[in-house]
Amino acid sequence: MIGETFGKWTVLKDAGKDKHGKSIVLCKCECGTRRKVLVTRLKYGHSRSCGCVVKAMRRAINFAP
Repeated sequence: MIGETFGKWTVLKDAGKDKHGKSIVLCKCECGTRRKVLVTRLKYGHSRSCGCVVKAMRRAINFAP
């Protein structure tokens, strides 16, 4: 999985397992944010970015002339 891209996430390395025994990986978003993400959330498309896309869209809507 290392090097694969899921949405705006790029998998950097394996991060072991969470407290429930599910596999997690360390990812880097296109904006530069690094975060541990469940592998299943990546595979099924439930996590596509760190949230930077939604924040940018909200800013654009709120500041539109």
